[in-house]
Amino acid sequence: MPPMPPMPSTPMSPIPSLANIQSPRLTLLPYTLDLITMTMRDKAEVARALAVHVPEEWPGADYEEILPLVAMNLETDPSRCAWDRIIVHRGDATAIGGIGCKAPPDAEGRVEIGYSIVSSYRGHGYASEAAQALVAWLFAQPAVRRIAAECFEENVASARVLEKLGMRRMGRADTSEGRLLSWELRQDEREAP
Repeated sequence: MPPMPPMPSTPMSPIPSLANIQSPRLTLLPYTLDLITMTMRDKAEVARALAVHVPEEWPGADYEEILPLVAMNLETDPSRCAWDRIIVHRGDATAIGGIGCKAPPDAEGRVEIGYSIVSSYRGHGYASEAAQALVAWLFAQPAVRRIAAECFEENVASARVLEKLGMRRMGRADTSEGRLLSWELRQDEREAP
């Protein structure tokens, strides 16, 4: 399958580019306000708009729950869509997850990433591949100098993804949901790809 065409840039987003992010098996598409609105209304609209298969379990219950907040943030600042992506498996043109930043970089150049892969595509390295592509793209953005992440201690697969990125475990905190591990990768500590 040929690479998907890039999403058009808008004059309202001076940074960063809304171009698709490519990896060997995946395309990371900007999750625009239009696509989020379609997701909340009817996922079949997303499938038609992107010409991809959208599994029933996509984008995941946790993310689906916060979509109204994400939409509200995008209404205020449309350029934020560059920081959130839909993960599309190019081999079978299927939306298999999401990845992105909880917010644009702060004043210290820090972003916090999160990701999710639908259960039927887990265990094949897609989260690691998408995260590696996103991290490379993030560090190419002038405003980004540090990337952070969190995962629960019992989520061994997610911790392994963060380790593969070269992230260092920075700490842990006990929460009502379990022990939360915090991770960080600084641009000046990153090994060249």
